[in-house]
Amino acid sequence: MKENKILDGCMSCSSRGIRITRRLFNFSSVLASLLLPARVLSSKYPDITERAISIKTEDGVCDAVLFYPKEGKFPAALIWTDIRGLRQSFKLMGKRLASQGYVVLIPNPFYRSSPSPAPREDFNYSNPEHRKEVFAMMKLLVAKDAAERDTSSFVKFLKGHSSVDNSRGIGVSGYCMGGPLAFRSASYYPDLISAVASFHGGGLVTEDENSPHLLIKNSKSQFYIAIASDDDKRNPTVKNDLRKSFDEANLEAEIEVYDTMKHGWCVSDSSMFDYSQAEVAWGNLINMYSKVL
Repeated sequence: MKENKILDGCMSCSSRGIRITRRLFNFSSVLASLLLPARVLSSKYPDITERAISIKTEDGVCDAVLFYPKEGKFPAALIWTDIRGLRQSFKLMGKRLASQGYVVLIPNPFYRSSPSPAPREDFNYSNPEHRKEVFAMMKLLVAKDAAERDTSSFVKFLKGHSSVDNSRGIGVSGYCMGGPLAFRSASYYPDLISAVASFHGGGLVTEDENSPHLLIKNSKSQFYIAIASDDDKRNPTVKNDLRKSFDEANLEAEIEVYDTMKHGWCVSDSSMFDYSQAEVAWGNLINMYSKVL
């Protein structure tokens, strides 16, 4: 197999449907975000129902928010949040995705510790006490088989909802810590989950025997992975390790490094949020979902 190379600029190389791309942030990329197809930026279904719900899991009761168009049946989508949990910025994201024609579930990933907002609304990662609190919450989330149990409950809920078209696959997206959770979800339910996206996901490649990249072989999904430039600089081999895993699993995937973008650029209340490049990433998510689901 011909070796893939990371090239400067918006150039890519392919192997078995796997692409590694480096996107430069410049005037042309800003223009590209402004020229995204109208179907990506506009609402197909502006009349959206929003419900606060509770889902029984093996570990307790998970509070969550559900969004769906008021009429019709649609494919399901699950969103795993970043470390700051279920909050307004993700609710807006969920509503926006639902307006494209999806039934969107956003659970509180830290329900074992506290109902949302969890962590606290004034969470500040630079505060040692706040970090201690959220790391304790994360310990329960990443405990053995916890994500599998949660995914089982969430998928069961979605499949039982009257607005979900069960003839179509499920999409799963994750941000920051949610990236690895999206990978795990796809490995648990390969016959149900058809599309996976990770945005500035952390810990996609680790030395653990159950590292997310080692679970790719258990999936049947198409993947889109958006990597922040600072994450890429800290761990420059991650994209190649991912590419190797996708190649070995013979799965279609696009791995894209967003040059100059910092970890968190896709989430609107992040200090690193970048509107134009977040729109590009959003457009790539919608394009994949529209083709696969």
